[in-house]
Amino acid sequence: MPFFPATLRYTLICVFSTLFHLSITAQDAPIKFGKIEMSDLRMKVYPKDTAAEAVVLGDIGRAYFKYDDSNHHFYIVYERHCRIKILKKAGYDWSTVSVPLYKDANGRNVETMLDLKGITYNIVDGQIQKDKLEKESTFLDKGNEYRATKKFTFSNIKEGSVIEYSYSIKSDFFYNFRDWLFQSSIPVAWSEFSTNVPNYFTYRQVMQGYEPLVVNSSQNGEMTFQIKVESPQGSRAFDGSFTGGKAPSSIEKVTTPSKESRWVMKNLPAIRKEPFMTTIDDYVAKMSFELSSTYIPGTLLKTYSDSWESLNSRLIENEFFGQQLNRSGFLNDMISLIKNTQKDTLQQISMAYQLVKQAMTYDGKETFYVGTSIKKALENKIGNVADINLMLVVLLRELGYNANPVILSTRDNGRILDNYVLLSKFNYVIAQLEIDGKDLLLDATSSHTPLGVLPIRCLNGQGRLISKNGTRWVNLYSSQKLAETCIANFDIKTDNTAKGDLVIAYMGYRGINERKKITKEGNDKYIEEFKKENQNWKVDKSEIEKVEDIYTPLTVKHNLTINDFATITGDRIYFNPLVYKAQKENPFKNSERKFPVDFGTLIEDNFIATYAIPAGYDIEEIPKSIKVSFPDDGGRFTYTIGTQDEGKITISSKISLKKTMYFAEEYEALRKFYDQIIQKHA
Repeated sequence: MPFFPATLRYTLICVFSTLFHLSITAQDAPIKFGKIEMSDLRMKVYPKDTAAEAVVLGDIGRAYFKYDDSNHHFYIVYERHCRIKILKKAGYDWSTVSVPLYKDANGRNVETMLDLKGITYNIVDGQIQKDKLEKESTFLDKGNEYRATKKFTFSNIKEGSVIEYSYSIKSDFFYNFRDWLFQSSIPVAWSEFSTNVPNYFTYRQVMQGYEPLVVNSSQNGEMTFQIKVESPQGSRAFDGSFTGGKAPSSIEKVTTPSKESRWVMKNLPAIRKEPFMTTIDDYVAKMSFELSSTYIPGTLLKTYSDSWESLNSRLIENEFFGQQLNRSGFLNDMISLIKNTQKDTLQQISMAYQLVKQAMTYDGKETFYVGTSIKKALENKIGNVADINLMLVVLLRELGYNANPVILSTRDNGRILDNYVLLSKFNYVIAQLEIDGKDLLLDATSSHTPLGVLPIRCLNGQGRLISKNGTRWVNLYSSQKLAETCIANFDIKTDNTAKGDLVIAYMGYRGINERKKITKEGNDKYIEEFKKENQNWKVDKSEIEKVEDIYTPLTVKHNLTINDFATITGDRIYFNPLVYKAQKENPFKNSERKFPVDFGTLIEDNFIATYAIPAGYDIEEIPKSIKVSFPDDGGRFTYTIGTQDEGKITISSKISLKKTMYFAEEYEALRKFYDQIIQKHA
């Protein structure tokens, strides 16, 4: 079934209704447990990806419902059978398998793994040797209060081995139906998932990715459950009928219609982390499930699909989120200081922002729920992102401003889909208030971030504003650039050196990043790192200016001598005028890319230099200037060289990327754009 780009264009999303019925000619799974072809064992390389260290020969999953008559509830059984060919030593890691097992906080509901078995296959003396997975090779990592991990490791692994395993998982969490990942970081020859869901449960299915389904079938079926019916005083049975009297318990069969679905993909390429992408989870081919409703006989219809409005209401009432915004007495000292010293709106907001940054240390934990309370966090002077930014919201409200929290998903956590209402997809919160009809977004977790500038990790599409007055989407775009300007003035010497000054100004996000390094390492170590990166330079003196003033460019000045600056042949001197931060290799090495290039920010790099030539020399030849424009004004590269009468050469190189995201259809142009930069810089 073909898929087409969705409105957002940066992934492929297709939503199926459980009432949807489509049948495509079935294809049989290529593997059966314990039966292996000699050709798979003899395979030296995978023809469709000769560089692959391993390949998934088959990965088959199945999910269906059963009924626990002793505890009177449904549960899901997940079955999986997987076979992997190890091609290189780098693929040995695939011989250790980790399977997450989920649990609730109180420990009453815990997923369990059953019927685990595995085999390692090798060719020994022309025969197939089988080594079974030993019990001693399995163990359970208890993890945290919500998740444990079952791990098992295969023995006798060699280049050429094939491993195979199967297991089932019993899960009470029918609300959190497991995703199925068709694609992997190694090629997948065959991936298949099927479900059988009784009509008591309605799920919405969300297909993500760029790879086509070769089988997509859905048909009506039926399921039969064994139900224990007890009626000591008369009670309502599973099917809704009423049983009176004191009859003993009995076992009854209940048959209900169901929906049987099957999805297959084959010959899937490996999906690997590439430069400038958010998270691979946004692009991998997978099927996700969201519980819409349950309607079990004898009970009322229960709807689970959230609306953004109901999610908003739940968060407002939550003890660790919205209820925290109603507590402010502990901030009285800050409030008094701001009101007594600042009268201007922007100055009050700026001071509130600064005071929270000074009072709190960010512990690095990303969440939208406070740890205990924002009052306790202030007492301890340390907290997670919610402790800090919800504190800022409260402070701004007490100053009379209409401030609200905005929940979001960070770039490495994945994209938020506006038609897929799941609170679990969010992992971060910032503060918002409206100034002159525009959103001012604040994150007080970093002392190096200016007012109204979000960390790059937050620049991930849209966030959701949470307020008693309603909820809406908030654009997380930033006008700040990742910008750097380098100004060089050098005298070229006849002894193959150049002596002069190099001044680097870091602006926007690059300024934030460099200030973090300096604060962490100290000035001396920061300068030493610069020297290590440029070992051919003799740095005589260095100065760092405006580290504390986060609203101006950070400036680093070096007085230095560049050794082996030029090539001297007879009476001629040849040199590359781009002595610093030349683009030496193209970050986009793959010939094609199916998903977008997401820089997150605008990018601008400038290099401006003046070279004084030695006395007695004339300028014989200089490189040609060039201007390269990206289509639709998406970027520009200019490289200009000129001469001055007093024997000086001037050069200017400027790279400007004017979009934060370039879609797949722009990838080839972006790749060629960088090729031209590299050629000129060389």
